[in-house]
Amino acid sequence: MGIETTFSFGLDNNGVFHTTPVDKTGTCSSSKAKISDPGFTVEGVWHYHNNISCGGFGIPKDAPSIGDIYTLNSSYKANPNIKYFLIGSETGTYMAYIANPAKLDNFVNNYMIYGGGGWIGNSAIEFAFDNANASFTKEGNDVQEAYALAQAAVLSQFDSGVILSKIDDKGNFTTYFITNKPYKDKQRGAVYSQAKGC
Repeated sequence: MGIETTFSFGLDNNGVFHTTPVDKTGTCSSSKAKISDPGFTVEGVWHYHNNISCGGFGIPKDAPSIGDIYTLNSSYKANPNIKYFLIGSETGTYMAYIANPAKLDNFVNNYMIYGGGGWIGNSAIEFAFDNANASFTKEGNDVQEAYALAQAAVLSQFDSGVILSKIDDKGNFTTYFITNKPYKDKQRGAVYSQAKGC
């Protein structure tokens, strides 16, 4: 299993930016995020998905995973200063930001398998995610981007309290805005598409 590297970041009392040492002992199922530091207030975690990680988990290796959102919630519950979870990869850098902690906790408790290993089976969110992933793949997105867009779709649709964004070519984080139009036959789900803005 591939190693995933992690470090935490934040500001000290003088407003100076700091990071923890890089931890290289994490795996796909175990991120080693440091949630506190005696020298500064930890406000976020950087987590890198390397090019060989998570292959056996059936998810794209670069896109933000369900487990990443679960870890963000767990980190926040242990340290309410943590609001940012950055996911770096070969194909892009993503950021999950907590806009509403109570909604995130509710989302994790109602829709995720304990530990963030997946969506609750045969649930509305699993169906919506699969439907969104298929929509974005059909639009011509590669497997990584389709997966990330599908994550953003369900995070929004199911009121997760999390905003997902990705760094653009100019180095700015751009929020994923997703629209969905249900089919007349609701059993088929909806057609999802990426919007330019909200």
